[in-house]
Amino acid sequence: MDTNIETVRQKLVDVQEEIRRGAFRFQQLDRNNGWGGAGVIFSRERLAAPASAVKGFYPETKYITTPHAGEAGWLLNRLRDIFSEAGLIDSCTKIEFFGRLANAALRYQKQARRNETDTLLLAAMLAEAKVILGEMEKGKFACFMVAPGGVIVDDLLKR
Repeated sequence: MDTNIETVRQKLVDVQEEIRRGAFRFQQLDRNNGWGGAGVIFSRERLAAPASAVKGFYPETKYITTPHAGEAGWLLNRLRDIFSEAGLIDSCTKIEFFGRLANAALRYQKQARRNETDTLLLAAMLAEAKVILGEMEKGKFACFMVAPGGVIVDDLLKR
């Protein structure tokens, strides 16, 4: 796993450089729909739940409403690919992984007080991905087997 960790670490450095250069601005982004998966939605506006929505097995959705939803989607896809290809996230850990990235975005938004920028939003999420990688390297990445009510381990930590 050390080789995988080092590979991921280098890829995160590469992504950090892309963010610094603003390379994501030249990508084909889904600016209207944002990104959704693993109990998380990044959207330009809060989407209404369909009338037929029924509580079931899947956790409650964690919404991040931001004008930079497309840019966040670009980063989330990159992080998904990097961590998945290294075998570091799977169907069990993805809820915690993406939930923590969403929490990092929400913490940044709270701190930015409606003055958020695409670059700083992505930087906050990437910083959390690096923290997660460090926890994985030390065998300390914690997640629930099932996310009851959409709660992840990170939601229970005091910050």
